[in-house]
Amino acid sequence: MATLVLQTLGATVGTALGGPIGGAIGSALGATAGSAIDQRLFGPGDRSVQGPRLDSVRILTSREGAPIARAYGRTRIAGEIIWATQLQEVQTVQRQKSGGKGSAPKTTTTTYTYLANFAIGLCEGPIGGVGRIWADGKLLEQTGATIRVHNGDQQQLPDSLIEAKQGSGAAPAYRGTAYIVFERLALERYGNRIPQISVEVLNAIGDVEKSLQGVNLIPGATEFGYDTQPVIERVDAVESRSLNVNQTVATTDFLASIDALQASVPGIEQVALVVSWFGDDLRAGQCSVAPRVEVPARNITSGQGWSVAGIGRQDARTVSQIEGRPAYGGTPSDGSVLRAIAELKRRGLRVALNPFVLMDVPAGNELPAPDGSASQPAFPWRGQITCDPAEGIAETVNKTAAARQQVQSFASQNEWSYRRLIQHYVALAKLAGGVDVFIIGSEMRGLTHVRDDNDAFPFVEELRFLAAHAKQELGASCTVTYGADWSEYFGHQPDDGSGDVFYNLDPLWADPSIDAVGIDNYLPLTDWRDAGDPVDALRSVSDPEYLAAGFAGGEGFDWFYASEVDRKAGQRTPITDGLGKPWVYRPKDIRSWWENEHYERRNGTELAGSSSWVPESKPVIFTEYGCPAIHNGTNQPNVFFDPKSDQSSFPYFSSGSRDDAVQRAYLRATNVYWSNLDNNPQSTSFNGSMVDLSRSQAWAWDARPFPNFPLDDELWSDGANWQRGHWLNGRMGGIAMADLIVDLLRRSGIENYDVSRLEEVADGYIVAETGSVRAAIEVLIELYGWDVFEDAGVLNFVSRGIIEPALIGDHEIASVEVDRALVEYSIEQESELPATVHLQAIDGLEDYQEVQRSARRIDSASLRQQSFSAPIVVDAMQAERQLLRWLHDGWTGRHSVTFALPRWYQNLTVGDLITFASDEGGRIYRIAQVEEGDVLEVTGRATEFPRLTSTTAADEVRKYSSRNPATKPLVRFLDLPVLPISAGASGNWVVATSRPWTGALSAFASPTSIDFDYRGAIEQQATVGEIQEGAAGCGTISRWDDAARPVITLFTGTLSSAETTQVLAGGNAIAVRHQEGWEIVQFQQAELVADSRWRLSRLLRGQAGTEALALNPLQAGRDVVLLDGALTPLPIADNELGLALNWRVGSGDNPLSDASFTGASYVSGYRSVTPLSPVHLKISGSETDGFSTSWIRRDRSDVGDWNAVETAMSEVEERYSATLLFASGAEITHDIQQSETVFSASEISSKTQSGDSVSGFRVAQMSTSYGLGDPAFLTIN
Repeated sequence: MATLVLQTLGATVGTALGGPIGGAIGSALGATAGSAIDQRLFGPGDRSVQGPRLDSVRILTSREGAPIARAYGRTRIAGEIIWATQLQEVQTVQRQKSGGKGSAPKTTTTTYTYLANFAIGLCEGPIGGVGRIWADGKLLEQTGATIRVHNGDQQQLPDSLIEAKQGSGAAPAYRGTAYIVFERLALERYGNRIPQISVEVLNAIGDVEKSLQGVNLIPGATEFGYDTQPVIERVDAVESRSLNVNQTVATTDFLASIDALQASVPGIEQVALVVSWFGDDLRAGQCSVAPRVEVPARNITSGQGWSVAGIGRQDARTVSQIEGRPAYGGTPSDGSVLRAIAELKRRGLRVALNPFVLMDVPAGNELPAPDGSASQPAFPWRGQITCDPAEGIAETVNKTAAARQQVQSFASQNEWSYRRLIQHYVALAKLAGGVDVFIIGSEMRGLTHVRDDNDAFPFVEELRFLAAHAKQELGASCTVTYGADWSEYFGHQPDDGSGDVFYNLDPLWADPSIDAVGIDNYLPLTDWRDAGDPVDALRSVSDPEYLAAGFAGGEGFDWFYASEVDRKAGQRTPITDGLGKPWVYRPKDIRSWWENEHYERRNGTELAGSSSWVPESKPVIFTEYGCPAIHNGTNQPNVFFDPKSDQSSFPYFSSGSRDDAVQRAYLRATNVYWSNLDNNPQSTSFNGSMVDLSRSQAWAWDARPFPNFPLDDELWSDGANWQRGHWLNGRMGGIAMADLIVDLLRRSGIENYDVSRLEEVADGYIVAETGSVRAAIEVLIELYGWDVFEDAGVLNFVSRGIIEPALIGDHEIASVEVDRALVEYSIEQESELPATVHLQAIDGLEDYQEVQRSARRIDSASLRQQSFSAPIVVDAMQAERQLLRWLHDGWTGRHSVTFALPRWYQNLTVGDLITFASDEGGRIYRIAQVEEGDVLEVTGRATEFPRLTSTTAADEVRKYSSRNPATKPLVRFLDLPVLPISAGASGNWVVATSRPWTGALSAFASPTSIDFDYRGAIEQQATVGEIQEGAAGCGTISRWDDAARPVITLFTGTLSSAETTQVLAGGNAIAVRHQEGWEIVQFQQAELVADSRWRLSRLLRGQAGTEALALNPLQAGRDVVLLDGALTPLPIADNELGLALNWRVGSGDNPLSDASFTGASYVSGYRSVTPLSPVHLKISGSETDGFSTSWIRRDRSDVGDWNAVETAMSEVEERYSATLLFASGAEITHDIQQSETVFSASEISSKTQSGDSVSGFRVAQMSTSYGLGDPAFLTIN
């Protein structure tokens, strides 16, 4: 096609970029690019098409005059440092005493940390906001940093920090530039330098995002997913898990998701909070509706525990399981719902509360079904709850008093009834200070159709009761409605041949407590098949005109399919009623239903009086509407893909492949159609239109943050359903190519264009270079294969395959030369065609990493390749599908045709499609060239650009590990004697462990609850456990203890046996905590007896001066720590010994207030500076002659030095307290400076005259700083 067309484009864009000379250059470049598209098929060698540079926005720099990038959709940008201060230095001094003789020297340690203040210019503003932030390639915990985002509008004010530093009135506001400010960012983990920062920019430019005003917030089944406060559970001794914090952007997942919603959907005004209870039976008389939990027990250590409707977790039923995992999340905790409502209000959003019934009926159940089946379908739709046997079954109880009884049992007579569900959330809404909209239920179609013996509808009566209760409690300012299914709202026409028509919901719609007619609107808009609509020969399911015609036309309006056989055959039956009111049977004819009085029918005859509905009396709101992102989703928007449910299915004539474009087209068409007053008339009864889009809610936005959901399938089992589901996360905030081209053209000064027939979507696009508009457009034209042409001064962009081909009859082909065929066909050699095509782009589901995707035609021997490079953000599936389409079209285009047409075909232009009546293959050709003369000589190339419906990438499993900050470490503080590894440490130690181990932890301390000082890092994970099976009796001192064989359970780590020499050299040492302190025990043998359980034997008790503690038995439950390199000294200052300090231990990436920090109070001890007990005590003599005593001292620093000539002396002076003990408790004590003393007979006689007797001897070394050391005893018989 393209030379002529792209010359025009190039000239226009060139002029916009550089004046007349630029226009000339642009024209030449345009011609070159245009020719290049044809050369894709005919030119020699490999080709590479380069768009704007990929690496232009990936490295943080600070360059004078650097261009400002433009970001579209979701992108990742590094930007430019536009302001910074000098680094702020923080000095920390620690002093601690070292062991040794005499003056006991002190160690002074000075550390320096640095903080940075700086601002990064990101891109042109305004933007919607930012998402994730990466520092040196790792996600930055934003809750632990002071970060301010300026969106770049023309009203933004200077940043407060910049103004404080620069001075009032001297700080730039950077209007029109989006930028981000970091205040006092700690640089220690980045090597005391400003790290490479890159930012996820969210900039929705599309009309869909700007017009979408309301969403339903799901999943509805999530115990704490709506909470604004972190909730942490302790899994076991060393593992904690956050239940609602799995990202790095905000304090909880809910807050991160709402941040993304407001940034991605700038038009958002209302959020409907979906809250679910669970039904357990499709038989109304047997069904209870109650809150449920995921698991029966949780050890919640932070945040508010689960409670709903006055019951706690222990009293609630659990949801079913599938392969060992919960089939659903639990009912949202009441506290989380209250906090979510408050947060939505705080953000200025209107709040709707949408109580919901999910059916927890697992597969393999043996519950009889209302339709007579032996079992009920797995996880069915709530609209199937009905009387048993159901309407349509020969034995049905419908239209009997039994039917009323069954409905009443479900509605109000069970302990856990539907009424209890609705009234509970009415009370909760009132407690929250009210809500803007309250929905008393939705899609209970199987119940609203049930009649009693008087043809009354008992469930409709119940809905009226609930509406009155809600209105009374919530007041006039709250809109109360019911969300009727699209097949339910307009009445009930029993399929029994009676011709009866009931307006069963009219008493509800007319009730003064109901403020609006609520419809869950999933009406089909199309009837598309691979070969097109069976009647309407349009070219695309996403064609705007085709979709618009489906709102008040097509299936459900003009015609219906009487059977599935008719549907497959395209055999349509017109909708008629014989009375001139076909709208009675038209679910799509909302307008006629709304504007007219309603007359019920019996046996096909209208009754005399109308129903209670007053025409035009109340607005219609779509309590739900939406379309799945699946091939041909508009054929049947109500279906969903969920393998666990028996109701899971694809839309009619859908391949099941993902299609984001069709979802976006549906949402755009919905807004365009209902915003037109010709389609949506003003009411004569109230001030407003029939359909109130401002209070309508699309389905659905998920409270789980994207991309953690859906990619983290370890955390959420339903993530795979996102690919083809109704979810808006990860789609809204992307870009439609039509919106992108409009912006690029307008920036180039082009105002006459038509992009309405561009279908493609992507996640994002970046233009980072000055003057790259033309390059940005050209690479997209070639990549997507668009037809671009000028027609009547309008530049048209059309997705391949959208234009309907013109049929050329044989008689219309003109003869040009006598000896030339009327139509000449040709085909190019396959060796000249590219067999492989590559795209170098950005994958938004891979943290925006630059990736290369490829596609190859496997049946070709060609060695030619085609490469594209563009800063477009697409995931693997989108990229591969586009490349396959490109290859397919390229190979189809090897067929060309030349022919002539009469001049009356001069309206045909480059890019138009034609087909020949005589062409048996039915091939379609795209006009590539038209030469005008007496006739039109036309050259065309074959084209076929289908919607490819499957790719290998579509089923590619993406793994994404969510950040879970709640890995709260298990911390143990130890007061130990001097060890060989002490090296001047205070003797107070700390170890930590967690599962999983996330790396080095930071320790902070304070004597109060504020102003915590950094005290160092815990680099290694410790081996920690407890005694599972104890050993009775006192330990054996100074020799092997072969009797004790305790069993240790390790929370983390492992043990191993050792040689005797290794043990005697200090190996295999553990610390066991008794009530009096830590005993050091060594072991030679470690036998694994069960998972993480070890039996220890050949023990040495009371090692390293802890023999006094060996008198304790090794009791079950005692803490155990392996003494290895994970033992970390606590930096305790002299004046802190013996004082209680508050400690915080956790990841330094998080703030100290984060739930992932372990807090503890620890009183540092004197164990390492306490003199050891003397040894080799001797006593001789008698009470009448006196006693001579002696001993040998030990020193706390003389650890394992077998070669020392003399025992070391760590104390300032050698002093002892020697005491002679008497049976009565009396004592004689000598304070001496040598290792011997004599207790004289005269001293002794003063005690023994009263009949007392000597019982023993005690001696302890004294420290001038810390008092008496451990005593040694000798008993005298």
